[in-house]
Amino acid sequence: MSWIRAEEAGVEIEEFVEAHGKATARIVELEGRIKELEGQLGGQRRARGQGRQARVAARRARERLGKVLGALDKALSSASH
Repeated sequence: MSWIRAEEAGVEIEEFVEAHGKATARIVELEGRIKELEGQLGGQRRARGQGRQARVAARRARERLGKVLGALDKALSSASH
């Protein structure tokens, strides 16, 4: 009777070992996916930062253009009088 229990326990142990192996493989797979997603997120953050810089540069360019157009308008007004 103890031999049957030992055999049953051996089967259970093999099942646990197999399940552990599958779980370990899945963990490795998920860790790889996490690294991949972190890389994508970092790229998105860089792109957002670049977009912010581009918006700031565009705003500054509009301000400079407004000043230049104002100066030209004054110069044209002075020349026509």
